[in-house]
Amino acid sequence: MRALSATGDNGLVELVRVPEPSVAAGEVLVDVQAVSVNRGELHRLTSATAGWRPGWDFAGVVADQEKSGTAPAAGHLLPGTRVFGIADGGSWAERVAVPAARPAVIPDGLTVEWAATLPTAGLTALRTLRMAGDLAGASVLVTGAAGGGGRFAVQLARRFKAEVTAVVGQPECGEGLAALGAAKVVVGVEGVEAVNDLDGPRTADDLTYLARLVATGELAVDIAAVNDWRDARETLHRLRDRRVAGKAVLLVTGVKPADRPTRKIS
Repeated sequence: MRALSATGDNGLVELVRVPEPSVAAGEVLVDVQAVSVNRGELHRLTSATAGWRPGWDFAGVVADQEKSGTAPAAGHLLPGTRVFGIADGGSWAERVAVPAARPAVIPDGLTVEWAATLPTAGLTALRTLRMAGDLAGASVLVTGAAGGGGRFAVQLARRFKAEVTAVVGQPECGEGLAALGAAKVVVGVEGVEAVNDLDGPRTADDLTYLARLVATGELAVDIAAVNDWRDARETLHRLRDRRVAGKAVLLVTGVKPADRPTRKIS
């Protein structure tokens, strides 16, 4: 199969042939259609050795496990089911094997592009805010608010009834944040996306919650770019140069972009 792999130099990634993933008991194989690009992956790629496989977020369909020589899919994750989730790494590939408890079903009305943006950025924002406890009436400072995770954090904090101050690196990056719920937008230092406690059955529950908010128009998905994964280098260079305000998505070759626009809060 094909996958994006680190080049170990300024090119960052290249499309190469790699072995098919092995699927252990309790895992599910997913045919990947779209992946999200996170700043954390970019940081790793700038120092990674050649051959390292990046990728956390994915969206696609459950593969036919029997044809692949692996065990049948667990529970509700039958072949052909549209799913999205987070992998331990290597999701920038045509197929990825993940624990069956992690993926969530993509609800009707959500494209794979939208779904792919949610796992790392959405879960990090949601779980970081939960750690703070009851936010009703509290003042919340969201650094790196122009990025994918920051934009989710602004909206979720406002949903939890906090007063949100959004911090961006440049004035122009603050565009649209007031509409997402920021009471104030200030220019300061950028934050860095982090992955925090994303394992376990609750991952699918939290992803289902986030996806439902997007499907009902209560959570906006700001997608700054949707490109074929053959253009991954250009996308990563734009992210490195901070020319991406929102999320960047890569489509596996052959997957057509959705005709519908990203969903906004009315």
